[in-house]
Amino acid sequence: MDASTDVLLRALVYPCLEGGTLSQFTAALKSIDPTLESFRRELSAANDHFMSRKVFNTAYIFQDLLQVSLVVTTSK
Repeated sequence: MDASTDVLLRALVYPCLEGGTLSQFTAALKSIDPTLESFRRELSAANDHFMSRKVFNTAYIFQDLLQVSLVVTTSK
């Protein structure tokens, strides 16, 4: 895991999970970059992180975001 992914997880994702605001976080990501392409590496690493820890419900959220990114970027 690289530094940007570690920062994403520790500073943003985990606090959002604890506070119940992960959906607001993902909406903010989409408002910054609707394609989510600029966050693709970090989203993929977050997905891998939660999959390896068997936190499948959270991994699914990141898989969904990656799918949105793929669909939006390939439809252009």
